[in-house]
Amino acid sequence: MKNLIILSVFILMCLLNVNAQDADDQTKLYYTSEYSGGFFLHSYGMGGNFRYGQKLGAANTRIYQFEFSTMKHPKEQKVYNPYLNDPKGYVYGKENSFWTFRFSIGKDKEIFGKEIKKGVKVSYVYAAGFTLGFVKPIYYEVATPNLGAPNYTVSSEKFDLEEHSIDRIFGKSGFLVGFNELSLKPGANVKFAFNFEYAAEDALIRALEAGASLDAFPQQIQVLAGEEGSKNLWLGVYINIMFGRKVSS
Repeated sequence: MKNLIILSVFILMCLLNVNAQDADDQTKLYYTSEYSGGFFLHSYGMGGNFRYGQKLGAANTRIYQFEFSTMKHPKEQKVYNPYLNDPKGYVYGKENSFWTFRFSIGKDKEIFGKEIKKGVKVSYVYAAGFTLGFVKPIYYEVATPNLGAPNYTVSSEKFDLEEHSIDRIFGKSGFLVGFNELSLKPGANVKFAFNFEYAAEDALIRALEAGASLDAFPQQIQVLAGEEGSKNLWLGVYINIMFGRKVSS
């Protein structure tokens, strides 16, 4: 009888443990959506993003993502005019500033689940969507020599490769100069990445994402002067730090 009681208690404890595990598994499935935002560095600059996820099952999430980022040409290099007093740094030959706004739809597919509380969930992410490029002409503060005092006057002018040499440019004009000439460049984007979610609490999102992305435009985006200063395919890698929360039904 004693052994039977012990066996019965053991079986009951096992059943309770299995039920508790099932309850924990069911609790995870109650998360129907998630929200996250983050900051990323990529081959052409930096940016920020917001992502909304809609659970399609235990291992699949539909994602909707908005991103804004700066885009610099790979050959950009800051210089200073050695012939003027207190010059400002600028990129010689840069004709336009370039930024992108992206909207994309894709999936997050789990590879390895977070089996323990402080484990890491590994998934891969792919998405595609619409890119809107913003192109703003850059104006420079150009020094023109005078016969009298002062020795030169400074005026704000658009960059011209034939007229503006390094010894004439004092620096870049203010950020808002040229915004009335802003133009829009529509394009498309695709990305693929691996996502590593490491939050200790299941309801929180703390993740590191690393991958590659491509922005394509039907027109060349002229950033630097000259033929090599334009691109219509912007392929690069990125790393993204994300923070967010999961929402249960």
